[in-house]
Amino acid sequence: MQATIFTKFLRQTESKGMRIKATCNAGTLTRPWSHELSEQENHSSVALELAKQVEWFGDWHGGMLPDFSGFCFVRIVNVTKDPHGRFKTPVSHCQPRAFNTEEI
Repeated sequence: MQATIFTKFLRQTESKGMRIKATCNAGTLTRPWSHELSEQENHSSVALELAKQVEWFGDWHGGMLPDFSGFCFVRIVNVTKDPHGRFKTPVSHCQPRAFNTEEI
């Protein structure tokens, strides 16, 4: 089963601070912005938490969307690699931040 998680930054309001919202077809999760983390780490950490919450385990790769509106994370399933360890599918262009839900 393919799995995709999108994240976006939510600006501060009068009643709530800055947040990251992760969304997938199985649910959503919103967490406060962490000033100790980079932009990409903030998005990755919320996506990872949502992946665990909906029990989507495995290898994840992601990066910023072309319009800079957020990030997209894709679970890699049944993908082969070449002898140099690179993915043989177009998803290899989406790997600046990778995490594995089974390692945490």
